[in-house]
Amino acid sequence: MKTKILLTVLNIPAIGDTFKVIGIDTTGLYSIYLPWSGPNVTWDFSQIDSINYYDRIGLNPSVTPYNSIYPNANFCEKQIKGTSTMYAYSVVTNTEITAVGVSGTGLDSTIYSNYDTVMTFPYTYLDTVNDTTISKIYLSVGAKMHHYIGRHSVADAYGTLIMPDSTYNNVLRYKTTSYSTDSAFFGAMLISVDNFYWVYYTWISSDYRPYLLDIEAISLKN
Repeated sequence: MKTKILLTVLNIPAIGDTFKVIGIDTTGLYSIYLPWSGPNVTWDFSQIDSINYYDRIGLNPSVTPYNSIYPNANFCEKQIKGTSTMYAYSVVTNTEITAVGVSGTGLDSTIYSNYDTVMTFPYTYLDTVNDTTISKIYLSVGAKMHHYIGRHSVADAYGTLIMPDSTYNNVLRYKTTSYSTDSAFFGAMLISVDNFYWVYYTWISSDYRPYLLDIEAISLKN
């Protein structure tokens, strides 16, 4: 039986939103709380410490410097990390979010051969999203990268999230597992091929926008 916790397009960042993302040290908590899935879970992250932060701003693509590269995008999230500024473009509808490209510091453009479905709506406990996509990433130094990624997301738990600032109810957690192959080129010369395995967890409350907690792990496969 599915929970009544239901995420919609109203629970994700929108044009005009400005919010601060706080980096945290989850050492010791990663293995304790992340395996917990299922109904009515309580995740206690009240003791985490912030180690850094960056700003994210929801913009209309028309006011951004790379709008002409991604003419189909209707939303852009500007991410400011120190001296680095990135612009992530997407198409947002009432039924899904699809990533269409990223540009910014050190990165000229990301061109998808097929858009990357990130999330579908409405989204609730045990719902899944599966997608594969191929993109070409053009770097400012003249190199490029062919990027293949396969992603599987599942809303694997719901319950209560305890953070240092507050306790949040009606929280849905979704787990995303992805595999990617990055082939790096300089001109026509193949420089390297790297395979990555990613797992990340996101907690979103149906009462808030945007997400409350996001934890990401990455390991190089070979």
